[in-house]
Amino acid sequence: MPMRSLFIPSVLIPIANYACLCTLEIAMWALQPLFYSTPIELGGLGFDPLTIGIWMGAFGIINGVLQAIIFAPLVHKYGPKAIFQLSEACFIPIFALPPIINIIARQYGIGWLVWFSLTCSLILIVLMDMAFCELVFMRPAQP
Repeated sequence: MPMRSLFIPSVLIPIANYACLCTLEIAMWALQPLFYSTPIELGGLGFDPLTIGIWMGAFGIINGVLQAIIFAPLVHKYGPKAIFQLSEACFIPIFALPPIINIIARQYGIGWLVWFSLTCSLILIVLMDMAFCELVFMRPAQP
């Protein structure tokens, strides 16, 4: 098969989608621990390493459980393209929440509202992670 046959929209579009998804996810995972560890006065939450580890470990467990429970029913009901679009759209609030959570922490301290906001962020990240599975289901059209 010649290399030129790979430069068609049905191959290039999924590759571009995957590249965008990976770039956004790498940026998110690079910023997340920085946000958790940076002092509140400087725009973070000022968590200690133990709290950061527990919170990120909890994400891993929750992600695995929720992916196992909700992924297949969602794909069956809405289709892979809709779930992929929803997953990508989750990046907007994922990147918008840290400054909002910091404002809450500055005004009210680390209380239930901060933990609720972090939980919402965690759920959005779980939904965003479904995009990686969706790329497997969205196969290029056969010529």
